Amino acid sequence: MRAHVAAYPREQIEKGLSVTISLGVANVAEGDELPEVMTLADRRLYAAKRAGRNRVEAGSAQSSGQAPSRSCTPAPVTSTASSSPQVSTAI
Repeated sequence: MRAHVAAYPREQIEKGLSVTISLGVANVAEGDELPEVMTLADRRLYAAKRAGRNRVEAGSAQSSGQAPSRSCTPAPVTSTASSSPQVSTAI
């Protein structure tokens, strides 16, 4: 998803315009309460933004209340809409 957002040819809209996304993801297991899962996903979203944006923070909650997460660091994104590769940067 990040790659598709970053690769979209926004140069047609405005020169130099680039867009990236950060995501916070939480797994829902049987017995989990939706408000708690949404809160966890929200915390992870903000953790992704603090860690440099254009990232995904994901993992599963533990019964101890801890929220382990894995970070997916940003990778250069090559646009398929142009012949020259473009590296996305967060704005």
